[in-house]
Amino acid sequence: GIAASSLRPWPRAFAALRGIAAGKPLWVAARWNAPFARSLRRITDEWRPEVVQAEFSAMGQYLGALDGVRARRVVTVHEPAVPVARERVLAARGWERAFWRTDARRWEMFEAGVLRRADAAVAFTGRDRAELERLGTGTPVVRIPLAVSLPEAAADPVGGPRPALLFVGSFVHPPNLDAALHLVCDIFPRLRGRFPGLRLYLVGEGPPGALRKLAGAGIEVTGWVPDLAPHLDRAAVVVAPIRRGGGMRVKVAEALAAGKAVVGTPLAFEGMEVEDGTHALVASGADAFVEAVARLLEEPERRARMGRAAREWALRSLGPDRTAAAYEALYRSLLDGWGAMETRVEAAR
Repeated sequence: GIAASSLRPWPRAFAALRGIAAGKPLWVAARWNAPFARSLRRITDEWRPEVVQAEFSAMGQYLGALDGVRARRVVTVHEPAVPVARERVLAARGWERAFWRTDARRWEMFEAGVLRRADAAVAFTGRDRAELERLGTGTPVVRIPLAVSLPEAAADPVGGPRPALLFVGSFVHPPNLDAALHLVCDIFPRLRGRFPGLRLYLVGEGPPGALRKLAGAGIEVTGWVPDLAPHLDRAAVVVAPIRRGGGMRVKVAEALAAGKAVVGTPLAFEGMEVEDGTHALVASGADAFVEAVARLLEEPERRARMGRAAREWALRSLGPDRTAAAYEALYRSLLDGWGAMETRVEAAR
């Protein structure tokens, strides 16, 4: 992720040195590939597309290869990098803080440069949109929520016979690791004191040693799993105590689509207009989070009702059709000369 070095295996670090010397952030420099840039230019010259879209800010560095190409350019920013880079500075100590402070300044220049090369940018949430607009480039930024996979059948809305909590996320992404540690250290012990048989499953790729060593006493760290469905069926409540980062939380959206009762922080539901108390429970702070989860553990009927409402909402709001229509409206606006872009996108969304 943006907030990690992302330079494993280490030979990639040597390939990134030229980009770093040119002022690129570390994560971006490690993802430059000159043959890819040449291939992109060759394809656009031969195919002559009307729109070229870059996914993620780092891929925006390839828009420079399109100088002279008439195609409109769109960049979808899955997570604005500047606030994440600043969070990394605050978390660092000693010489690392100085290093990441320099990297954060590079992100400010780089992400603003990407937006200047683009004709439009897409953000998933209102907060992310505001972060991109704060860069002051003048590039139009529209909000189009991320579509998620909608399972044909709902998971068990109540969960298995033994009460269990489920947290899902890639632990390579620092905000997910922060949330998992907060859950294990500050939230789960208090819940297990009230519900002695309660178990917590932490599911996702890349759990570091610091997290794995906390397994035991009702906590299981599974790592990556090939199929999430059994874990969703077993869970009484899906929990997402997210405190950092931006973008949309895909695993939270997928849990809602599966018809599970979800407790999360306001950050966990960004980009999703869920109704607190109907589609999910929104809780800020460890005390409120513990009480929200406890209420659902004590009331199976309530979590079943909430799971059904969550799935109905997700089927209406998170499927690919509305997202595709919003992108089509964006493309038409670009090709027609910008007329009422935001109005068109909003209507399609």
